[in-house]
Amino acid sequence: MSQNNLIAKVLALPLNDKEAKTLLALIRDGRIKDSKLKEILGFKSENSAAYYRRRLEEAGIIERYTAVVNWQRLGYGTKFMIIVEGKDEKMFHEIERDHLFSADEYLNKIGEIVVTPTIFGPVILKEVSTSYGVVGVITGYAVSEDAARNYSEVYLKERYPGIKTTTYILKDATIKDFFIQKDFIEKYKALLPPTEKDIKRLERFKEKFLRLFSSGKSE
Repeated sequence: MSQNNLIAKVLALPLNDKEAKTLLALIRDGRIKDSKLKEILGFKSENSAAYYRRRLEEAGIIERYTAVVNWQRLGYGTKFMIIVEGKDEKMFHEIERDHLFSADEYLNKIGEIVVTPTIFGPVILKEVSTSYGVVGVITGYAVSEDAARNYSEVYLKERYPGIKTTTYILKDATIKDFFIQKDFIEKYKALLPPTEKDIKRLERFKEKFLRLFSSGKSE
């Protein structure tokens, strides 16, 4: 069984095999042509491939096709994650309400994408998520590490007095946009080849965990 067939088998909880393979192809490249998609699905006709694309669109699984932006080329070379914590649930609830109404005002007066200036340059937000309790997560891109830290330590703490922020500057990714990054892994292995200890851990993974996916089962 090919790797794509294995992934499709694991992924295909609400989908049949062809739908799952179509979804994987579209996640990898939303601009893929039906002439290429038919090869992936094993069809002779482009119409057959287009049929499965339409099924995913009509089911609302594929909502839209968007551009994948290389933020680094636009000058936003720093990817960050900020953990925001309130003192208690009451305080965090007030922060959530403040953020929600502020976002609505920003949307009405400025636009849909939030860009925040700092003394070190702008920061652009990718996602702001909150959880039940006292914790929120902000991810985004900045023109520099200093800009990201200034946004976290100065701007956010002035906006929401009393909060605690922890900033993480995100570097290399082994998995990005759902896909394992083979080029990065190969470069890493070339610089730091696996040791005997690494090999033993890998054998445990292969024996105890990898077989679960290979059989299409989970525990």
